[in-house]
Amino acid sequence: MIKIPPFVGILIILASLSPTLFLIWSQWSQLQKEVQLSQEVPQVLTIPLYLSASEKKAIDQWIVENQLNQYGDPADTVYAGGTPLFDETTGKTIDRYEYILKNHPDRPWRK
Repeated sequence: MIKIPPFVGILIILASLSPTLFLIWSQWSQLQKEVQLSQEVPQVLTIPLYLSASEKKAIDQWIVENQLNQYGDPADTVYAGGTPLFDETTGKTIDRYEYILKNHPDRPWRK
């Protein structure tokens, strides 16, 4: 019978367990990333935008009737960068009607 020194036996056990331990570690790491992502607050909230041509026309008419600027805000509103549609921090531009819907979710042009 061959006598194996204790440290060699330990190495054999560790070598046989290493794939299992690696799998457990990688799954744990992936789970932590998913949990972290699920807990992050979105930086930009978008509104699904579908407006018919008639609703866009109603928005434009509401703007004129209420003496608002083209973005649905008071006529004397001044914007950093000249427009509220461009976000300087992200470099993204949104649609004018999306901006109006975001600021007037109650859709006052329908009343």
